Amino acid sequence: MSFPRFLSAHEQAVLRRALAADSADAERLRAQIPFTKAIADCACGCASIDLWVKRAPGVLPAAAPAVIAARILDTDNAGILVFVDPDGYLSLLEIFTHADEPITRFPAPELVEPKAA
Repeated sequence: MSFPRFLSAHEQAVLRRALAADSADAERLRAQIPFTKAIADCACGCASIDLWVKRAPGVLPAAAPAVIAARILDTDNAGILVFVDPDGYLSLLEIFTHADEPITRFPAPELVEPKAA
């Protein structure tokens, strides 16, 4: 795939599920999704993507940089991490595994569950 590009509907849905917590910061991050582009993929071959958010009126940053964790319900050895840069904008949608092979596709959105803080 070429970059930059808009997030696919599937990537957006996974990101929304990972950010499903009920908080002001999560709400601000979800509101950034329509203004977010994928700007690079991971060199290891996994599905992870670097993100960039267009700074536009009404696109509000989160209060602080963060890493938001979500688990993938059908496995114990993989998960999703959402990174927020120091300015409060989405910066990375990462899928990780403890297995030997990288995960090359994001899971079905309904299998993504945010971890309790």
